[in-house]
Amino acid sequence: MNLSKQIEKTKEILSHPSKFFDNLKKEKGIKTAFTYFAILSFVYFFLYLVLLLIFNNGNSVFTNLSKIFPIMNSFNIGIPLQLFILTISSYIFELVFSFVGAALLHVWILIFGGKGKYTQTYQLSIYSSTPSLLFGWIPFLGSTIGLIYSLYLLIVGTQKIYKISKMKTLWMYIFLPLIFVLLITIFLSAFVILYRIKG
Repeated sequence: MNLSKQIEKTKEILSHPSKFFDNLKKEKGIKTAFTYFAILSFVYFFLYLVLLLIFNNGNSVFTNLSKIFPIMNSFNIGIPLQLFILTISSYIFELVFSFVGAALLHVWILIFGGKGKYTQTYQLSIYSSTPSLLFGWIPFLGSTIGLIYSLYLLIVGTQKIYKISKMKTLWMYIFLPLIFVLLITIFLSAFVILYRIKG
């Protein structure tokens, strides 16, 4: 995929998601989607690394990471190079995990009656993540905006590809996850309160 096609596809995903996902059936296999993801992820990690180095947050990031992974202290190289190695490792992990994440999403869609192939779910997972990759590296609001827009694209794409109703997709991606988080929060809060009472 050349750069101009990458940019055009990105613009269509962001500005005309319904049309894009309607036409997605013309795309065969996962190679195109994976290439798209690899390029966009590379841009994301590159910009994130540059941001760390410009604002001199590299030292604090590495300090926190070295506490989690003590082996990093044994590398006799500068922090910028260590951050570069960490960024490349994270990039590779991101590419590999894209297949795992799509598999989990595919199971979730099947539970709600969606009928389709893993290939379609992989494409859905990749293209709906476009806003998160484009804006997620920007401090403060960037990641929030990217996450919300990606969620919107996921809802639209699920409706278009799997013919699942809007209300059901809202339950799939918003209501049920919120209920789950709420229940976990209540459980943990109750556990802490009981622990303090007994203590």
